[in-house]
Amino acid sequence: DEVAQVRDLLLDIAKPLTDRQAQITVLIDGLDRLIKPERFREFAEQDLRALRGSKISVIVAAPLLLWFDKSEFLHDYFDMVKHIPAAFADPEESDFLRRVLERRGASDLMDKREMVDISKYSGEVLRDLLTLARSAAEYAYGDDQDRIGRQHVRSAIHQLGKSYLAGVNGTARQLILRLIRKGSFSTEQPVARELLVHRQVLEYFHDGGDVFAVHPALAKMMPKPS
Repeated sequence: DEVAQVRDLLLDIAKPLTDRQAQITVLIDGLDRLIKPERFREFAEQDLRALRGSKISVIVAAPLLLWFDKSEFLHDYFDMVKHIPAAFADPEESDFLRRVLERRGASDLMDKREMVDISKYSGEVLRDLLTLARSAAEYAYGDDQDRIGRQHVRSAIHQLGKSYLAGVNGTARQLILRLIRKGSFSTEQPVARELLVHRQVLEYFHDGGDVFAVHPALAKMMPKPS
């Protein structure tokens, strides 16, 4: 009943637009990191289903775990399903990440060398790129410096690596070390899928196939291959 009431209120608000044949699209972000996919199922089966026939389109970031689910839930409930990996631009082949930093004023705070290191150790993940830049700025501020130096970037990388290292033990650690040393990684195990959800392991598209790599900030915290 509560869902129906909210839907009716939403349709009343949208009516002036839908009466003019306007296209309304709702973007819902952040649900890709849900650890319990069943909560997303409830959301799709109840809230999203209530919008059917309303002339309102919904684009939603679904939990990554559902991409590996064999029940075809996503394809059953959505008109189109597209997998977009978190890591999308190789800093050695593209200057996109550096240009993102420059657009945000990074050139006023750091040299190109620092921007290259931040791009590299972000794992090509936009969220981590901004996290590293912000953390490096905070370290520079703590040192009463006007510019971000290499030591501040190293400290930011170390901080990010420690955050990804938290909770990594047992099977997860073995999977990470195997990927570093042998380049082998399978998504069949639940632990492996959780590493992807938490971005400790990143998925790339290369030459039409999936390629996996340990997040470079986390890899820097792991023991070197002997």
